[in-house]
Amino acid sequence: MKKVIEIINKIFGITVLIEFLAGGLSIVGYIVALCIGGEIGAQISIFVFEKYLRYIIIATSITIGLGLISMYLNKQKALFFEKNGK
Repeated sequence: MKKVIEIINKIFGITVLIEFLAGGLSIVGYIVALCIGGEIGAQISIFVFEKYLRYIIIATSITIGLGLISMYLNKQKALFFEKNGK
């Protein structure tokens, strides 16, 4: 079971990094569109918003699910507060 958790954590870490870089790439697309301007710039912005970011959001949702599965299998309670000994 530990091996499965380690594999899921590695996949989670790699996909988070890829999605972070992909999000930064969308910002670059918007900056390029702003610099070009006009109809071509508008088309680039529409492409980034409607086509590119849609897949990034889907991939991010799947990655969040992987992270939650990993936390569940590892029996982590990171979303709960526990009282101290007092």
